Amino acid sequence: MKELKISLSKKTEAKILTEGLKIPKASCEISIDATFILPKIKNHGLKLDAVFLSAIAEIIYINMPYINVSWLEEEGGPKLISHENLNFGLALEAKNGLAVATIKDVERKNLWQLNSEIKELAEKAKQNRLGVSCFKPKPNIVFNNIGIYPNIARGDSLMQPWNTLMVSAFRIIETPVVFKRYIMVRPMMNVIAFFDHRPIDGASAAQFLNLLKEKIENPRF
Repeated sequence: MKELKISLSKKTEAKILTEGLKIPKASCEISIDATFILPKIKNHGLKLDAVFLSAIAEIIYINMPYINVSWLEEEGGPKLISHENLNFGLALEAKNGLAVATIKDVERKNLWQLNSEIKELAEKAKQNRLGVSCFKPKPNIVFNNIGIYPNIARGDSLMQPWNTLMVSAFRIIETPVVFKRYIMVRPMMNVIAFFDHRPIDGASAAQFLNLLKEKIENPRF
């Protein structure tokens, strides 16, 4: 047995994640049919991440701005902070693991702008070139595209102390389903919303996932 050296970044990450365990986290799960989104993504050269970020931004900005919040525990008592802008975290494959970069002001960017920014950030992450500015401000909403990993159909996610909502999309799997009263094989994916149950209740999380399912299954671009 040999003791391994723990890097400073790994120690910092462990401390943050341990602190995040204090969040009273809950989750809701939904199954989304990717039949119509897949050819759209291929034909337009889009990343699935961009499609999800665009859909999530539209839902929150137009339909559910009240979930763009942060719950802060302070000495004088808890505070609920409402955010005007949408600053999303995006989990990216980095040279030494995963990195959650921030995409700022998502509500001001169209699908193509998001797609371009995500490609640029992904390339920087692989080359370990994400600077400090790529992680600010700390995002209260995060998207994880876990579908890039083969055979992972579902799983749990750890939230960081400043996260309020985390959306994880898993692998698209050919699945027999009942569609228009017939049993058909369709490309289905599990999508799970993990949320801080202090500012967001289960009804809001369920409403959010149903709106997300509607947008992904009926792409309008």
